[in-house]
Amino acid sequence: MAKKKSKKFTIKSGREIKANPITEDAASGVRHETVGVSLRYFQKNHECFSAWSNPDLKKFSGFVTKMAGWSQSQVTRNTRFCHAHQGKAKKLPAGVSPDQKVWSLDVTGAGRAHGFFSNDTFYLVWLDREGKILGH
Repeated sequence: MAKKKSKKFTIKSGREIKANPITEDAASGVRHETVGVSLRYFQKNHECFSAWSNPDLKKFSGFVTKMAGWSQSQVTRNTRFCHAHQGKAKKLPAGVSPDQKVWSLDVTGAGRAHGFFSNDTFYLVWLDREGKILGH
């Protein structure tokens, strides 16, 4: 019996990365890129995704989808689910300016995502399933 030839394996490289979609701020008429979420500075030693239940992880997925539909200014102006850290925040990871404004974004009832914005990207630094970092 003859061996079957396997298909040639190729790696497609140089794929174009699309920029974030553009939204228009109804209040000002200014166009903005929508927010992306990055785990570049994520500190899993504080709390890891494995501590979250499946329903909470689904809510986190919805949170990321919601962020992708808004501009940074739309997110930070929405005080129902976005809160600036007041006073001394936890120590930020190496490579992040201590002057960076830190935000708390509601993901679930008590669960929060804490991080900062830079160039239309929300850098998730800490997960906070029980809302203990800011205590609200």
